[in-house]
Amino acid sequence: TVVFEYGNSGDISTQTPITISAWFGNESNPEMELIAPLPMTFSFVSPDPDDPQLPPERMEFEYTVPDVEEGFYQFKAQIDTKNNNTEDSDTSNNVEILQVCVGDCSQADLRIKDVGLQTLTSEPIEAVAGNIISFTYTIENVGEGEAQGTPSNPLVMFLEVMKCPEGDCSDQGWAKVNESLAVRPGIPGNGGEYNDDSFLRLNWSTAVQDKGFWNVRVVVDGYDSIDESNETNNADFDRSWFRVKSGYFELTEQRPDLIVTNIDEGDGIVYDNEVVTLSVAVSQSEFADIMADNVKMFIQIVDPQGSLGPWMQIDDAKTVGLEGETTFFEYEWTPTKIGSYGIDAYVDRDDEIVEWKEDNNEFEGKVVTVYEKLPDLQISSVDISPVNDEGYAMVGVNSELITTVTNLGVRNMTESEGTKLEVTFYISTPFSSPINFCQDDDGNRMDQFRDEVACELGSDGLSDTAVPSTLEDDGTWGNTFYVNQALAIGESTEVSIPFIFFENSAYRFIVKVDEAQEISEGSGGPELNNEAIKNAYAVSSVDAYVTNLTVDIGDGLAGKECPITFDVGVANIPV
Repeated sequence: TVVFEYGNSGDISTQTPITISAWFGNESNPEMELIAPLPMTFSFVSPDPDDPQLPPERMEFEYTVPDVEEGFYQFKAQIDTKNNNTEDSDTSNNVEILQVCVGDCSQADLRIKDVGLQTLTSEPIEAVAGNIISFTYTIENVGEGEAQGTPSNPLVMFLEVMKCPEGDCSDQGWAKVNESLAVRPGIPGNGGEYNDDSFLRLNWSTAVQDKGFWNVRVVVDGYDSIDESNETNNADFDRSWFRVKSGYFELTEQRPDLIVTNIDEGDGIVYDNEVVTLSVAVSQSEFADIMADNVKMFIQIVDPQGSLGPWMQIDDAKTVGLEGETTFFEYEWTPTKIGSYGIDAYVDRDDEIVEWKEDNNEFEGKVVTVYEKLPDLQISSVDISPVNDEGYAMVGVNSELITTVTNLGVRNMTESEGTKLEVTFYISTPFSSPINFCQDDDGNRMDQFRDEVACELGSDGLSDTAVPSTLEDDGTWGNTFYVNQALAIGESTEVSIPFIFFENSAYRFIVKVDEAQEISEGSGGPELNNEAIKNAYAVSSVDAYVTNLTVDIGDGLAGKECPITFDVGVANIPV
């Protein structure tokens, strides 16, 4: 049964016929079905009675709803459908619409689910301008009907942001920055939820200039694809970032994060009063997301006595890059004391650069040991002379063991050190013994003395005239050669002693310089290289020979005897 009232709220009756019509149909369908027996035309319509107790005019009739799909439809009634009454001052009340439900009219009602601070979350939590920020949330359907999009009307969420300079959003508008994938499954009514991040996750690709404060919201069903019982809560302010977090979403500016990774004094030994280049390495940690310009480096040096030097800037200010790139700051340092120095480095010590972390800019505890500049005596070569054509030493032959001593240190020897320069000789194979020889007080060899007694007496059993007048009457017997020479850096000297090989055998000689360690060459280092070993093999070299061959031919006549004379000898007979 269709019932509606009509009337004339004016002061006079209409001067023209008035037509009344009614329709049934879908709001989205402009060609609604006209309800019979309408339209109905009246010659005029009188004003409504003044007595409020009298009912208005009324029209009632039966109507059968056509076979339509379930959903919401409208009954629409209109008076003066032909617009005959040109004197009507108010036509806004000429139409009355009644919405009715045919069949099951339950509708969805989608919104962001309120779960407190987790209603809307961001990844990462500390967002930096210039990076991609992801937002996650959960949708709930508080309506009675299921919410399901279609390919032509997809269920999609919008991500919208609002700039709030200095925390003030006045006169700012929402701007869409992204939309989700279309949600395919239906979301059941009566509290059904959907939280699949693979569909709902919303990314905001921010720019460096976006730093500052923002409000953020998710608009459910951004394309209004789903008919809902309440469309006003799809972009509910109570579900915005500001309301959920009680504050605005902040995009912080990109920052560097400087760290000192090493202090290097180079590969060589550091000596006192010698310039060394300190190299301080600076890079950035994994937190950094921007290069750092105008970076300054400071160092502080503690001397071996514990005196603390001032912080001082080294090198020029530089730029430090990202992704493991290392920048080096250098300082030419001349240590003046011997011992262990402590060196600390501090990048951006005055905090002129805003960084993610300010407590990781210092490098402490680098120890640099400074050594005294000393000579370094080494046996650079040991040779035997003479040798045969095959390079073997020769048994029974007066031979020499020739040693070259070189100063490979970093300073010249002093005259005092030169007076202490000694070379000692040993044999370990085929027997073990010092190799003794005779030497005068001036370091000259006295080879004519072949034993200790003769050397110390200055006599070989013959008259004293057999001893050269340039030598002392006595000498020193032992295995130490007194060089008595101060070697400059890189300078060498040659020392040789006599030796006779007694048998065919393998020989091993050991030669040492400064065996008594009276010349300082450095603790635990250069002193270990003062020894050399020479291996040799000696073979018999006895050589029979004929020499001084002569023939006396007399008058040269044939048939006469001609004496032939010559000398026969044997060389290299073992002594």
